[in-house]
Parts: sequence; structure tokens; C-alpha cells
Amino acid sequence: MESRHNLHIGKERILIRLYLHGGTVLDGSVFLFPEDGPGVWVWTRVLHYFNEPLPYFPFDAKGSGGIVLVTRTSVMRATVLNDETNDEDPALYYVGQTRARFLLTDGTAIEGRVFIDSSPPNIRISDFLCKPERFFHVNDDAGHEILNKSEVPLVYPLPD
Repeated sequence: MESRHNLHIGKERILIRLYLHGGTVLDGSVFLFPEDGPGVWVWTRVLHYFNEPLPYFPFDAKGSGGIVLVTRTSVMRATVLNDETNDEDPALYYVGQTRARFLLTDGTAIEGRVFIDSSPPNIRISDFLCKPERFFHVNDDAGHEILNKSEVPLVYPLPD
């Protein structure tokens, strides 16, 4: 019989604050496979994690005594809390960016930049938001927010 050590797959702990339907806020961690090599930001990896098709994800919630399972559809927004989010300006790697104010269903407003591949057919914020991915990234003054599109009924484009 193999020991747990032989079966263990190392993962990186990423600190996250989850805002769920009904006002529940959870601080804790998700665990992502380590990235080999430079060039992939923590918030990018978290965004991919939330856009996975599986309905539940494990979350190590502080104070819960262990892992809880959270449905992706219950997540209104997630804030990346890691001190190091590889904060190099993502605008350098995207063709376009735009500023907007996003009003969430709970009345919260997030204002920040989204980065758009501005090659057709993705040249407007409406095109960007109509992509099939459920979650998207906003870089605001506080850091990196991952928003659930179904929780954003209004978007106000702002001047750059």
C-alpha cells in the first residue's frame, strides 16, 4: 500500500475572500497547481479556476475546521488576497483596456479596468462581457476582483 506521501500532489495555497449570495463572506484558500515558469499572474490562475465547468470547488474556509464545498454559481465575487499577485501591469499584454463601474445584485459597486483583446470581434466592453466564461477580472484600486457575470446586472462604461 502506498503512503499518502507518495500520492500527495503539491498545490499552491491562494488566499481568497468569497462573497456569496445572501451576504455570506468567507475568507480562506483555494489550492491551485503550481505554475511552471514566469508570466502567469495569480489572479489569472484564480480566474481560470472559477471558470472551470465543475459545479463545486473545495475551499479551506478559516474557522470552519476544514474544507467546505462551494458552488461556483453561489459566488458573486472573489477578491484575491495574496500579497504577491504578480502585479505587473496587465495592460502591457493586452491590446485594449477599458474602465467601467459594475453594479452587483447586492448593491455593491466595483469600479476598475478590464483588459480586452481588441481584435474583432472583441472590441467593445459589451463584446467582452458576452463571452461564454462565467467569471471575469476587474483591476480596481483595492486589487484584483473576480466577478460573476450573472451577478452584474448593470455596467456603466467610464472614460479612460
